[in-house]
Amino acid sequence: MNLESFTCVSKLSLFLGMVLNKSFKLSYVKIRAQHLKYLGVFGCHDTLKARINTPSLGHFDFQGYIKSRVCLSAPHLLMARIIIEDKQFSTFNGPWKHFSTLRDFLESFGCSKNITLSICDFKALIFPENFRRAFYPPLLGLKNLVLLTANFPSVEIESSSLKESLAWMSSSAVELIPISVL
Repeated sequence: MNLESFTCVSKLSLFLGMVLNKSFKLSYVKIRAQHLKYLGVFGCHDTLKARINTPSLGHFDFQGYIKSRVCLSAPHLLMARIIIEDKQFSTFNGPWKHFSTLRDFLESFGCSKNITLSICDFKALIFPENFRRAFYPPLLGLKNLVLLTANFPSVEIESSSLKESLAWMSSSAVELIPISVL
């Protein structure tokens, strides 16, 4: 629980999974594991810096903040599940200040083929049109994007804006599936 830094280097073929959980002070992670298939990182510091080099990684679960810096080298990553802690959005000065940070954060997971993204308020994902024209999409190689949200657009203009934003985020996605959860 008081862990602030974690380093793991492994070539062991039996080392297939790892979970870092409820290490709220964990600010630095460095993992280099040749045979690691699953990695879960939950409840770390809001400015986590992680360097993860795992050529066999197939599944990555992350629960944290968009200010986290995750440098992920996982060429065979099939699935990333991302739960964004929303309380951090209120720390940005102004309603549109989080988009650059969010875009950079999402780009860290661009090596994944499938992403399930969970966020409390869908409005945090509606990138303004002028922002979308100025920046590259963060998830270029993505095949499927599933959005889990506690609320869902109640009017057509919000729904249309969300669909346009999701399509920009992962322009090559075969399937965009927004799902409302209670």
